[in-house]
Amino acid sequence: LDVGDDPVTTDDDMDPAMMGARSAWYGLFMRSMWQAGNTWPFSIGLWVMAMIQALIGAWVLRLIWRAAAPKAPAWTYLGLVTGLTLLSTLPFFVTFAMPDVFAGFESVAIVLAMLFWDRLKRWELVLLWLLLLACMSFHGSDPILAVPLILGAGLLAWRLGAKFWPQMARAAYVGSAVVLGMLMVKAYALGYQARTGSELHHPP
Repeated sequence: LDVGDDPVTTDDDMDPAMMGARSAWYGLFMRSMWQAGNTWPFSIGLWVMAMIQALIGAWVLRLIWRAAAPKAPAWTYLGLVTGLTLLSTLPFFVTFAMPDVFAGFESVAIVLAMLFWDRLKRWELVLLWLLLLACMSFHGSDPILAVPLILGAGLLAWRLGAKFWPQMARAAYVGSAVVLGMLMVKAYALGYQARTGSELHHPP
């Protein structure tokens, strides 16, 4: 972490407002990707993170395409990706070193879990839960966004004939990722306070 040209070496140099401005968990992800991108023989920095985020985007798009239109030919997925690449802001956001794109990933993941659970493989549900956990810990607004998404998708599923208790189980699946993600954020805040004696704040 650098402030100007001087490296931060002590806890006294850490501004609580600066440290609370972004998720430490996304910072850990970004740092890991930066290190991977600068490991010999590579020297591409955060482009590794951009590629990983783009692959996540392509994967969740493929899941929703396959679940919503199981009989669609394969070329329609390529058409969907091409259209979004050329006509939307998705390529910009997936290559941006900010966690905003994970709100979109979260939305698709919740819709998949609540509406298309039976069309997903078990390993896909595991990876989808891990993605949801990352979303909840990467941005403070994502747990808030999850509430109307769960309620809205659950209501739609009920109108389409879904049974009550299976929907409750799917809501619990999403909710467990929400709760654990929020606990991770809180754990970092408590750890920061224990180490520095200052509470985390958000910039004005």
